Amino acid sequence: MSEGKDGRKRTLEEGETGTRKKRYIREKRNIIQSESACGIDILPPWVLKVVIEHLTTFADYNSARLVNKYWYGLVKQSRFCCLSRSKNCWRLNEIVHKIERFNWDEVQNQVTPYMRSILVDWIIDVCEEFGFALQTLFLAINYLDRYLSKTAVKKKQLQLLGITCLFIASKFEEVNQPPIEDFVYLCAETYSRPQIILTELTVLEVLKYELNIVTTYHFLDKYFKVLPTATLNPDFISSLAKYFAELSLMDFNLTKFFPSVVAVACLFLSLFVVHGGGWTGQLERKTRYSINDPEVRSCTNTLYYRAKNADGPLTSVVQKYTHVDNDCVARYPLPPSPPFNE
Repeated sequence: MSEGKDGRKRTLEEGETGTRKKRYIREKRNIIQSESACGIDILPPWVLKVVIEHLTTFADYNSARLVNKYWYGLVKQSRFCCLSRSKNCWRLNEIVHKIERFNWDEVQNQVTPYMRSILVDWIIDVCEEFGFALQTLFLAINYLDRYLSKTAVKKKQLQLLGITCLFIASKFEEVNQPPIEDFVYLCAETYSRPQIILTELTVLEVLKYELNIVTTYHFLDKYFKVLPTATLNPDFISSLAKYFAELSLMDFNLTKFFPSVVAVACLFLSLFVVHGGGWTGQLERKTRYSINDPEVRSCTNTLYYRAKNADGPLTSVVQKYTHVDNDCVARYPLPPSPPFNE
């Protein structure tokens, strides 16, 4: 903005061209990139590319106001309208990065789904050892499953893949990321530092460097904030939903559902276990999911049976949520029958 001969301030829309125009576009591009890089909003790379293309291809400089409206609209959607089902970047993110359904035996020759469950159980223990946030755990399992759906892995390299995915997720999410030597130590020095670094490069190439992924925990964290104020024991409900969410990581079959669907199933099942129901019209409006949705019903029942049979050989999640810090939710009795009779 500058002053003309008549003393009035002139805006960019009133004809400033050349260097000022280039500077304006460059500043907008930097702002968008910094917003996305900081994780404030979860803009998929292709959405960011569209925004930048619009900024650099507007021939009429008087369209600056339109550019502003377009950009602020996207940022506002991704920040404040995270619970919308069809018009926000979180939903676009989970659609674009959904793990493709595949026949396990056609892709993996040596690794079985149960081996994956053993690995996930161990990764949960490692996250507890490091004190990682839940976001880190869910990201690591997302990277692991996306890699397993695309590339065959040898049995001896499965643990190396798991610790590498956790290493990448901790880089992306944690403020105080442990050194790589700590990851080597937790593998009983079975793998070396160079092996983890080389595997990291392989994983990044297979995932096409798409690491900013929305997970079940992201949606669940948002859903907690729209629980009705009259809900009894909201902290207990939240802990129970997190317990079901971590149990969902153990079952590869649940990757066929969108993260938002799994999050809704975890929250609904928690309300069902504690209050016998409670999916209000407010929750339906905010999450945009109804309990009559076939996917929600199927996912909820699958989670119920998973929790019902949680007392197996893989007990990391159960032990974690029998602690008083997590309200001992793993000891809470489940109803004798699932929420939906199908």
